[in-house]
Amino acid sequence: MEVLKNFITEAFGDIALTHFVCEGIKLCLVSPDGDSKCFISAGLSNKKMPAEDPGRARAEIMLSATGELCCDLKVLEEVSRVLEYASSLPFERKRAFEMGEVIKAPREFFLAWGYDGFLVFPVMQMRDKGEPINFFVLIPLYASEAQWIEELGWESFVPLYNMSVDERELFCFDVKRAPIDLSLEMPESHGSCDERD
Repeated sequence: MEVLKNFITEAFGDIALTHFVCEGIKLCLVSPDGDSKCFISAGLSNKKMPAEDPGRARAEIMLSATGELCCDLKVLEEVSRVLEYASSLPFERKRAFEMGEVIKAPREFFLAWGYDGFLVFPVMQMRDKGEPINFFVLIPLYASEAQWIEELGWESFVPLYNMSVDERELFCFDVKRAPIDLSLEMPESHGSCDERD
């Protein structure tokens, strides 16, 4: 756990506080006074995920927000419930997280923030005793965005996301952002929203 916490500090910023998520897993709040806040699980990677690919056997998950988000106890508990829910999924369904998959948001998170689900996206990897630990960010999605990904794939959604999120927020996916305008011009290789078959 100490190696993991040191990596989190070096890669994402100082850990301001930790908050209990569930047995064996804590939430680390990183960089609370900067331009962004990262909520990162610590302890999930102690369990090996069920996976055929050994490169995805261990993971931690993240949920991030812009600096304007007030990190009171209510927010910490809401984020903790999301991390607990997401942490249990690989073991319940017997397969590891996959890049670009969409998972449903817990009802409490939907009611509090309006998001329908999360896009699972890898942002960084560390090695522990020779084994990789993947850090997956959970990008909150509105229902229209989740539907877009279901119909056209995550590869077509990421360019739209990149066009809509401030470049300064490299690892920060705002939990209070406005829905993406899906009528935006798509990159040439994908066509536009109006050109779907």
